Amino acid sequence: MLTYKILGPLEVMRDGGALPLGPAKQRALLACLLLNADATVSKDRLIDALWGQAPPDRADQNLFQHVFRLRKILDENGRPVLIRKDPGYLIQLGEDDVLDARRFEDLLNASRAEPNDAPARSLELLEEALALWRGPALADFAFDDFAQTDAARLEELHVVAEEERMEALLALGRPNDAIPELRTLVQNHPLREHLYALLALALYRAGRQAEALNAIQSARTALSAEYGIDIGRELHQLEEAILRQDRELALPEEKPAPATVETIPERVVPARPARGERRRHAKRGRRTVVVAAAAVVVAVAAVSTAILGSSDQDAPAGRTDTTGGPTPPRLSWTEVPPTYFEGLGQQKMLGGVETSPGFLVFGYSSSPAAVGGRADFNTAVWRGAPHLRWSPVEDSSFRGPGSQRATDAVEFGDGDIVLVGWDESGGDFDAAAWVRPSASTDWVEAGIEAQGPSGQLDQQIRDVARLGQTLLAVGWTSTDEDSDAAMWASRRGRSWTFVEGAPSHEEGDQEIAGATASTAGIVVAGGWSEGDDGDRDAAVWVTRTPTYLHRVRGQTSLGGSGDQQINAVIQASNGFVAVGEETVDGDTNAAVWRSRDGRDWERVNDPTTFGGRGQQRMFCVTVSDLGFIAAGSDQTDPDHWDAAVWTSIDGVNWERSRSVGSQMTALTDIGDQEIKALLPFEGGIMAVGSERAPGEDWDARVWIGAPLPR
Repeated sequence: MLTYKILGPLEVMRDGGALPLGPAKQRALLACLLLNADATVSKDRLIDALWGQAPPDRADQNLFQHVFRLRKILDENGRPVLIRKDPGYLIQLGEDDVLDARRFEDLLNASRAEPNDAPARSLELLEEALALWRGPALADFAFDDFAQTDAARLEELHVVAEEERMEALLALGRPNDAIPELRTLVQNHPLREHLYALLALALYRAGRQAEALNAIQSARTALSAEYGIDIGRELHQLEEAILRQDRELALPEEKPAPATVETIPERVVPARPARGERRRHAKRGRRTVVVAAAAVVVAVAAVSTAILGSSDQDAPAGRTDTTGGPTPPRLSWTEVPPTYFEGLGQQKMLGGVETSPGFLVFGYSSSPAAVGGRADFNTAVWRGAPHLRWSPVEDSSFRGPGSQRATDAVEFGDGDIVLVGWDESGGDFDAAAWVRPSASTDWVEAGIEAQGPSGQLDQQIRDVARLGQTLLAVGWTSTDEDSDAAMWASRRGRSWTFVEGAPSHEEGDQEIAGATASTAGIVVAGGWSEGDDGDRDAAVWVTRTPTYLHRVRGQTSLGGSGDQQINAVIQASNGFVAVGEETVDGDTNAAVWRSRDGRDWERVNDPTTFGGRGQQRMFCVTVSDLGFIAAGSDQTDPDHWDAAVWTSIDGVNWERSRSVGSQMTALTDIGDQEIKALLPFEGGIMAVGSERAPGEDWDARVWIGAPLPR
């Protein structure tokens, strides 16, 4: 008996154990065949699925080799599973074999076949169906064209099944069970009006009328902000019914559990097709979903091609040398007067963001007094403009009995600003966020649910990316044993949900340090992962949804001898650029990686520019009219390091800014300097970091870079 799983990462189970499916192309071949189980898939179609428009010269032979290896893995006790049948191949499911996607749809249809007065049985079937999901459908193949339409169809059915499960809970008189799950569903699918309607109805039946009306208002705000439209008829009618306290909305008292239900009340839920109608039109509805999903995929693919498939000629304009090659810009640096940032204790700047009122830079500061033998750090924020005076932003929410710090921020179009970081006030490190509404000068600490089985893990948010009105924060959770990559999701930053299992847990340590969202709706995150040999490899995760981060596998360019790690990722017109560091035999050099689509990465090999005497690290990168600029630190001896800057026109050819005359004096002053963020502005670049004189505390610093003539 074989169990095939595509509702999540691809897996095949036999006798409770997972089969080794081989390399990426071999796995893609199996996925393509499973999407057409019991039907023949032509060789031409399989070659197109595996290699697209650029198949290798020996594509037929390569395909045969993959089929040969898969057949040996899958064939069971002499029973053929992967069969050759003109004009191609097929996967033949045995009588006892299970394909989770097919099982899911069978259970969903069985639930819809139940009569209206049997919601308990419907709920049982739906819960069995939803339990089959382990992540996004075909998660391993999120960017493979052959999987897009089927994955979109299955994801749509997944959400519909969740909606119908919530309907069954409400029909059983269990609104309090439905409310927390509906809040998560609304956050993950903020444009589905029916989910808002179900949430409003559940709140109303739980005696929370004001919150029910607020849920409908939230739908109105979301649709207006995203598309400039009002809510539809379903929500309008429900809002009016709640305001007049329509008796048809009420249900008998909540039943303790489906198994004990004796009298099933008539279901009163926001209007949907009756079960009989759904059953009669199931095939037609499924076809409609496929067509709609395909249209969405085509639209997204068009945008992705426009953004990620553009040529290197789309890179920022720069100068060329006499040989015609791109010449990176050279910058002169000046230091913003230190008196704007100095104070008692330490200050360290970790990031910055340009907002409509001006720039915000942030990090943490400490009072001179020590708590428990060490300094107590508070979130620190300054506001200002590159060449003007900076002033601290004081707010009581930035302080607490433990340490707090801010690591990244984002502004919405209406002026709301969200800071993310962490807070140690509870005794351990917890993910934290602060929100400043556009109409206020006060900051409010956002609510973030407890993480881990008991909420006692350490959590740290390092970066945040924005997809429309949804925020995805990334970082890690850790215990005394190991650390795991982690993700949190929020609708506009007011409250946050820890996305359990978003990055799948792995052996060893994993941490995410940076993330970026592309205009094509792709989030790419970078960090590192500990391999079986104990070394660190650079790691990349990608997603299009706020529910799952898919780890990019099989990229030799992200590993190598020694340790590699990514510290920051950005999107550029010709793809993505990641920067970080590599340590081999105790020597650390800066490192750069590039990708056109976020999943296939190549290492930019330039040891002369990225290496040198001492330790070099890239902490941040940006792209502006001047080109690509990366920055970090250069430790020239064990007791001293300077801020370091690299520039490039195309992301491939880099130049290290050197101390020439007084050009780099501001970044190579007496003491230590480091740059943690870069913020472009018209005519220059702002570097955000910290500096300390010998024997002194760290102080926040801002440097201004201006282009030098060639």
